[in-house]
Formats: sequence, C-alpha cells, structure tokens
Amino acid sequence: MAAATSSPILKTLSGVPRGNTAVVSHFGDQTLAGRLISMGVLPGSLVMVMRSAPFGGGMYVKADNLLLALRSEEAGTIIIR
Repeated sequence: MAAATSSPILKTLSGVPRGNTAVVSHFGDQTLAGRLISMGVLPGSLVMVMRSAPFGGGMYVKADNLLLALRSEEAGTIIIR
C-alpha cells in the first residue's frame, strides 16, 4: 500500500487572533510582496494583530514598529510561521 503524500498546511496572517503575534515567513503573492517589502514588512518581521474588523473585514497590525491596515485578502497572502 502506497503512503499518501500530504501537502503542508500553510498558516496565514488572516488566521491570527487579535493580540497574538507571528513571524512572517514569506508571501503568497509577489505583487503584494513587493509593496509590503517596500513598506518595511520583510520575511522575519514580527507582526502583532492589533484589531480585526468583524465579518472577515480588514485588520490593523503592528509589524516591527510599523502600523498597517490590511484587507483580509492581503493578510491571507502573508504566510507566517
């Protein structure tokens, strides 16, 4: 019987609850990655979720002393570890 291969489940910033922190691993969207990197959000940055809007709205985060408002789609492309 062949062993089933499983793909790793990636965690994104959109799944982090308010008040918790995470470390940016990489980005799922290269266009967005360029914009975030130019603002100072780099792989290895410590990100804290400050507030989340209800019903899947955006979120307000602090990344290495930088405050950002992100749409839920944008936060969903930031892969964390």
